[in-house]
Amino acid sequence: MPMTYRELLRLANAFSESQTLLAANDLDIFTAIGSAGRTADTVARRCKADPEGMFLLLNALVGLELLTLRKGRYYNTPLGRRHLDRRSPEAISNLLWLLGHHWQDWTDIPKAIRHGRPGWAPLTKTPEFRRRFSLAMHERSFILAEPTVATLRLSPKARRFLDLGGGPGSYAIALAKRYPRLEGVVLDQTVTVTRELIRTHHLQHRLIARQGSLFTADLGSDYDAVLVSNVIHAFNEKENRTLL
Repeated sequence: MPMTYRELLRLANAFSESQTLLAANDLDIFTAIGSAGRTADTVARRCKADPEGMFLLLNALVGLELLTLRKGRYYNTPLGRRHLDRRSPEAISNLLWLLGHHWQDWTDIPKAIRHGRPGWAPLTKTPEFRRRFSLAMHERSFILAEPTVATLRLSPKARRFLDLGGGPGSYAIALAKRYPRLEGVVLDQTVTVTRELIRTHHLQHRLIARQGSLFTADLGSDYDAVLVSNVIHAFNEKENRTLL
């Protein structure tokens, strides 16, 4: 059915909900609340924020069902405790930080359409940004990796694979766990987090993280499979033809 006027307005105003979530993550509200109920004043104090503004934001989060409110105290939902409290092993706080960074990119779309792609901002080349970017990619992928890898059908004779632009190595780790005889190389421009995660999963004897450009690095040879995930959207058609 064609979009209605009400749906059109809902689409135009959709940014308000995502920005509410991103602002709460930036202020670390979900971590400040933790597993206990907190008053608005307590959360404001913990987040070093204005009490009135915090009160309004907390109620907006209740409206989005990201928090609950009982007897003047705000509580994390089960989803919030699992994915929004930074202390949880399944938190996506770095991913939300990255989406907040992308907010400016989206607001600059008219400028980019008029004048062309602006290129990568200098900030994105700093070690701190690249580390958080890698962590964000892992937070995005760690739940998706296992079921995605389960759809792949590798030959029983497969022994080596290349994860091209593999970022933190989430899919390579899932692939190595599913195929115990498989060894792999993860190639990306930043691999510090990749190596940490490989060690965390005790796969350093089967997975190698290699730093280098996807276009100029020596990719090696004799691979039985090549994995390319969440990569080609970052390049234009000519670059992707060269890559693939």
